[in-house]
Amino acid sequence: MEGGNMKHARKLQDYTGLKKHRLTFLEKVGRNEQGNSIWKVRCECGTVFNVIASNVLYGSTYSCGCYRNELNKKGRHKHNFSRYELK
Repeated sequence: MEGGNMKHARKLQDYTGLKKHRLTFLEKVGRNEQGNSIWKVRCECGTVFNVIASNVLYGSTYSCGCYRNELNKKGRHKHNFSRYELK
């Protein structure tokens, strides 16, 4: 980019086929209003949905929600208040 203005240049990445956690990147859908890349992904359970790529890449999204459901079924609640009875 000329003029040394690299601040707004976005690095283009093709994550097609990349598997992170329980998700596999299928295709780029576009960008949201903030400029984040939106990708269609498939979870190991078969659910297909759109997600912000950086949420998967940096670990804030692991699955479609099935992983959390599995943990809850096993009695591992993320609130870390195991000494308190859940009502």
